[in-house]
Amino acid sequence: MKHLPGHLLNIYLNLKYRNKLILTCILAGVIPLITLGIFCYCQTRNLLLAKEQDALSSAIDTAYNSLDYQVQLYENLVTYLALSEIIVNVSSEENQGIIDKFEMLNYEYDVLLDNIYVQHPEIAQITLYIDRTDLYHGRQLRPISDLESESWYASLEDTAAPVWHLDQDGYLCLFRRVPNPYIKYVTSFSRHSLCIRLRPEKLFGVLTDISNDYHLQIADTNETFYNYTDDSIIGMFYPDDGWTTTISSP
Repeated sequence: MKHLPGHLLNIYLNLKYRNKLILTCILAGVIPLITLGIFCYCQTRNLLLAKEQDALSSAIDTAYNSLDYQVQLYENLVTYLALSEIIVNVSSEENQGIIDKFEMLNYEYDVLLDNIYVQHPEIAQITLYIDRTDLYHGRQLRPISDLESESWYASLEDTAAPVWHLDQDGYLCLFRRVPNPYIKYVTSFSRHSLCIRLRPEKLFGVLTDISNDYHLQIADTNETFYNYTDDSIIGMFYPDDGWTTTISSP
């Protein structure tokens, strides 16, 4: 192989003058053409990749902004409900008679939730979980002990801010602790929690069709809320094969 250049040179030197001239003309025309073709191909390829990267970044930014808006919307909604007089009264009234409880739950509490369902039909369920065992009202009002089987149950009292969890039925659950009565504008919160349940596809629908051939995961250190891998790369995804995984709060 190392003698190939010398062998080709000998062949060229042994050619007739006319053949040498023809070969020289051909090489003089072909080499610049090949060089120009390779250069144009590389430039076009780089340009297309850059445009694809810009389009993907724009799609991700749009999806992120839309998802962030939805998250803020539901967190503001659960905060508004948890701080409302009706929710505070329902969770704290312990000495009401049967008639008073019936009127409060059916004519105040249910009406409030029905208005929210009309404005947000994508919400699957709104439930007030209370630290009491003497008051039930369908799926809208349940004892907080119903959540004891969930792995994150013990963490509900860690913060008064809205927190997201995924329950055993696959629903996204947004919790907000209810303040104690009469001092709800002070940082004093009860064990009662208001929960808004959503199907994951209702919240993460904006993430579909971002692009082709991609893997996307939304998770914190304990729970995975969204995990999508395009069919075309199933079997090709390996966490240690050049992929970057970022874990943060949703």
